[in-house]
Amino acid sequence: MMKKQLITLFLITVVLVSVLGAVGMTTAQKADALAKTSSLIRITSPRNNARVGYITDVYGTSHNIPRGRYAWVVVYVKKVNMYYQQWPLSFRPNGDWSSKVHLGTPSIGVGIRFDIAVVLANENAHRALMRYQISNEAGHGCPGMVHLPKGAVIEGSVTVIRTR
Repeated sequence: MMKKQLITLFLITVVLVSVLGAVGMTTAQKADALAKTSSLIRITSPRNNARVGYITDVYGTSHNIPRGRYAWVVVYVKKVNMYYQQWPLSFRPNGDWSSKVHLGTPSIGVGIRFDIAVVLANENAHRALMRYQISNEAGHGCPGMVHLPKGAVIEGSVTVIRTR
């Protein structure tokens, strides 16, 4: 029994040192690392390789989303290598969430594979995503993003195929 307790203590120490005590990490980097290890947000529907329409309902679950972190659903279009974010998520008291996503346009996108991803963003990434979304909503177009903003981390994704 003593050996098992020592191994458990060792593993806990390794995790704490790697997450909280890494040499040269800023406080923000430590917070990002801790958020990544303790939070959980996942897509429950649609399933991987599902066939979906232009506007698709996405459902998921979450727990332990830290203060100062914002959840977004983003769509990655493999054909053009661009990210397109939707609006930030709102959570029900039990942690469930849902969102409508647009896959392409009504006339463009049939037969294309899309990744629907859920992203946790720190404050700076959230602001960048909001600026982009507000610009899009103001009619300045939606050119997509080659990369997600620094501080936005994909927590889970599914690949879908648009059929209509």
